[in-house]
Amino acid sequence: MSAKKYPSGLGRGLGSLIPKIESRPPEGLVQLGIQEIYGSSGQPRQHFEPEALEELASSIKKHGILQPIVVRKDPKGSYEIVAGERRWRAAERAGLKTVPCIISEVSDRDLLTLALVENIQREDLNAIEEAESYQRLVLEQGLNQEQVAQAVGKERSTVANALRLLKLPPAIQSQVVLKKITMGHARALVSLEDQSLIHQVVNQITERQLSVRATEALVAEKQRNSSQKKTKKLESGDEKEVRRRLEQVLGTRVELRNHQGSGTLVIHFASIDQFNDLVDQITARKA
Repeated sequence: MSAKKYPSGLGRGLGSLIPKIESRPPEGLVQLGIQEIYGSSGQPRQHFEPEALEELASSIKKHGILQPIVVRKDPKGSYEIVAGERRWRAAERAGLKTVPCIISEVSDRDLLTLALVENIQREDLNAIEEAESYQRLVLEQGLNQEQVAQAVGKERSTVANALRLLKLPPAIQSQVVLKKITMGHARALVSLEDQSLIHQVVNQITERQLSVRATEALVAEKQRNSSQKKTKKLESGDEKEVRRRLEQVLGTRVELRNHQGSGTLVIHFASIDQFNDLVDQITARKA
């Protein structure tokens, strides 16, 4: 199998990230029994649409498998799929006894990347599966986001935005997988830190059939309301008393602006003379 058989959309970094497979010649195109082959545990795609598989199975019955399945031989003599698991599943549904395969030597390290590249090029992965695959490349192969982007022919920002989806609660990620909400909806939700707010927004998305733009507006509104509540909480109790005491001591209006544990103290003055008096008071107390 030659690297040039991969679609031209792949990033130029792929060759440097994966040892060249053409240096290890495959055994060639062979017919393998459908039961001799099994899906890889490293397969990035975990969700296969039954209807889509039936459509592909129907096509295979009429036209056969147009593109061979890439496999590697395991120590027990069976064959693990490197690329083409969807075709293999559909062929099984179509009742085929054998399928055309290319047997190639692929290391464990290369397996995930090759499977991921094929799925991404075919747009076979949902947004969460794609994000999880990028994360595996980062964690298991030690790649940074730029290297992952080069390997799969994507912009680094695309990889970064995909990885952010994994910050969402698992239940919300499942909504993306099941197509209850789109990737656009999910990207809008990532900016919310409060999980209860995220679930509230998702409920409104599904109940009111909100567009992505409407969801973004709703998220922005939730963020504003949350920020205002935090400010009010900080102004109550001890904070308000501190502000009152400072105004009493300094003889001028004082503002406390707090935001998530940090903030600003603003001391107002009406003239240069008052400013100098305030400086003298503060520095004298410090001395």
